[in-house]
Amino acid sequence: MAESVTVKAAGLYLQGNDIEAPEGALSVADNVVVSRDNIIELRRGFAPLGVDPALALSQILALYGAAGKGYYYSALTETIHIFNGIATWTPVATIYPVPSLAAPLQSVIPSFSKDGYTYFSSYRQEAALFRALDSDFQVAGAPPGLDMQLALSASPGSAVPDQTQVAYRVVWVQVTGSRQVPGAPSWRAIIANTSGSAKAVDITITVPQGFGAIGAATHLLQVYRSRASASATASPDDEMQLVLEQAAPASGVTVTVTDTVPDSLLQAALYTNESQEGATQASYRPPQAAALAMFKGCAFYGCVFEPLSVDLAILATGASGLDVGSVLHVTGNGDYTGAAAENIAARQFQVYSGGLPSSDWAATAASIIRCVNRDPSANRLVYAISTDTDDGPFGTIRLIGRTDGVILAEPYPAGVRVSTVKGGQKKNRLYWSKPSQPEAVPLVNFVDVGDTDAIFVLRPTRDTLFVQKGEEGIFRVVGQSGNFALEPFDRNTRLVAPLTAVALDNRVFCLSEQGAVAVNDNGVELISRPIETALIPLLAGDEDTAGTIRHATTTYANAVGYESWRKYILFIPSDPTDTAGSHCYVYDLITQAWTHWPVAARSAAVTPADDRLVLIDDDGEVHIERKDFLPSDYADRRFAVSIDSASGTELTVSDLGDGTPYVGDVLTGPLGTVYDAWAIVTAVSGNYVQVDRELTWELGPGFTYKLIAEAVEWAPKFAPLGKVHHFIEAALGFRVASFALTTFGFATDSDPSLESLVLSPGWQGEEQDHPVLVASVPRNKARGSLLRVRFECSQAWSPAPIQALSVSYSPGLASARRRPALPVADYLDATDLY
Repeated sequence: MAESVTVKAAGLYLQGNDIEAPEGALSVADNVVVSRDNIIELRRGFAPLGVDPALALSQILALYGAAGKGYYYSALTETIHIFNGIATWTPVATIYPVPSLAAPLQSVIPSFSKDGYTYFSSYRQEAALFRALDSDFQVAGAPPGLDMQLALSASPGSAVPDQTQVAYRVVWVQVTGSRQVPGAPSWRAIIANTSGSAKAVDITITVPQGFGAIGAATHLLQVYRSRASASATASPDDEMQLVLEQAAPASGVTVTVTDTVPDSLLQAALYTNESQEGATQASYRPPQAAALAMFKGCAFYGCVFEPLSVDLAILATGASGLDVGSVLHVTGNGDYTGAAAENIAARQFQVYSGGLPSSDWAATAASIIRCVNRDPSANRLVYAISTDTDDGPFGTIRLIGRTDGVILAEPYPAGVRVSTVKGGQKKNRLYWSKPSQPEAVPLVNFVDVGDTDAIFVLRPTRDTLFVQKGEEGIFRVVGQSGNFALEPFDRNTRLVAPLTAVALDNRVFCLSEQGAVAVNDNGVELISRPIETALIPLLAGDEDTAGTIRHATTTYANAVGYESWRKYILFIPSDPTDTAGSHCYVYDLITQAWTHWPVAARSAAVTPADDRLVLIDDDGEVHIERKDFLPSDYADRRFAVSIDSASGTELTVSDLGDGTPYVGDVLTGPLGTVYDAWAIVTAVSGNYVQVDRELTWELGPGFTYKLIAEAVEWAPKFAPLGKVHHFIEAALGFRVASFALTTFGFATDSDPSLESLVLSPGWQGEEQDHPVLVASVPRNKARGSLLRVRFECSQAWSPAPIQALSVSYSPGLASARRRPALPVADYLDATDLY
């Protein structure tokens, strides 16, 4: 009596025992997905968006940013390109260097999105973060206030009452729409009035280097002042209020403004006042970073390079110390020489001596600061600020570099004490911004994560920011804005390829030493056990040695999380020479099934505007997912052709080029009109094409939609083991189907070569509801203990959702051929066991 076994779909199962494989386990699942319970169907296709040779040597910035625009960085031209939404990529004129910090080398520039803008990292010290605008990019964040000179003005005004002192600070503010982000205030400058009447104050302010290039329309200059002190010798307090606000200058080294405002008209308080946020919350531009993320409204920056700085303290001036002729060797800017009078154009600072030492030191330091900050050279690479306090020490200077390298070179002049250089590479350091201000990072907002190993990636979920390192495993940040806490999470899960880590479904998926894992607050779950044999070989070799598969995996394996489709798509190399993921494995979060796509990508993203998957391959071509929920979704490329003649099911097609039809492609008439005839190509001979149905074709322009080759093979079983069975037939049940040709393949343990049968169900491409396709097992494959069944459908426009496979067989009575057991001595001598 014939028996049957029916199986459904369980996804790929490559590593385990075939005999004990789960029901519906697949040994091949190419170009398919298991998105619905126990249904195997064709993946959607990809249409090319455009080709740019520079893309082949590019680093992906944010393939799609918050505003739905595509961006990439070309390492060939050092320019950022913007995708215009049609088929071309337009370069932005400005050249933007990118981070050199990434460890290991990454092919994607760190970025995040906030309030409709895309932010990305740069290696410019004073402009480590850029913000994408509609057609260009701007430095994110305001520069710090530097120095100023105060003088009692001849203009009328009552800013400083007679016999009092007031103090000033300067703040530069970046304006984006209705949002204003202030930079760090300048050091405090004080002026005393002993003139006999109230006076206005002329304030000459140094404009930060590069500030004019940012654009005057996006920045403001604000001047803050304290209230008058009790006397001309009493220091004013440091509670500052706004006295002046105006558009920032578009160019120039200095700008001069006049304060005429009396105390009674002082305005908003300075945000760093002790009565406000406090001095420690001064907003600095973010550091250069190799890992970026948004979490709980704050921007996080990991694996950073802090600007280099060195502190100077003047200990003596005049003959016993810093004197006329003394030279400060400031790398990048040049040499600054002590003189009897200040001459900024000649890089000469004034040396003060003969008065109170503290006053001489402070005045000399102020002259040095002005010479450094107002240097007439086109590219000032170092700027200076005062670090004096009311109680001393006096004459202290901090030199801050805007590029890598030494800031102050030896020999140092007499009378000056120089501290060691601070800053530089901090691979394990994590900074965070103020809430809703990605551009504003207080210097105290940081924590060191573990030991010195680099932070690879930052990935946020709803309540946790996961910090992934190499040998040190995973840490996490929890808490709310302003009250974050760092704690170890899993020191045994080591990230292999940084670009494979994506946040998806409130979890973080990545490729680790164990395989593909999913990380959430409850722990780490291994999800790649069914395909382990495909992933573990990728970990062989040294990740730092080029030419090994481990190096290719570490550098070029990448992934994308597709939230609406509930997919984790993992692109991996197949050869040590690969410079992209040459194929991918696709994991469905609901069905927990893995499938395989022979699709390559150097980077991938999902568009925020229309929720489509976008890929860029190693040849510099961008592809976007077909997602119109039409039959044409199930095709890859589309090429224009010309239909020259038609008779019955035979057509003559010309202007073929790359659009040459193949069996399984779909041929259509001109789209975008009421005419939408289409048919499946069943045979091709030169320019002659045969299709599966007779239609009235409109001659002229048409299209060829290229097929997607689907292949599914079930794990070999379908009968009790140990007997020789007679396999009769196999039947596939579909949800719907519309293909014209398909292939069944069979093999047994006794005859393991695959034999394929090409079948034409006679549906002429018309959609069939719940059809069943039956194929008889070939005679030479009918006997065995195990049966392999393979289904292939190489055709466009047909998802062919498979619901079940049923195999009929007659149970055998004869035992399967088996090897006899021999004594050990006999076994060692045996050459033929039969």
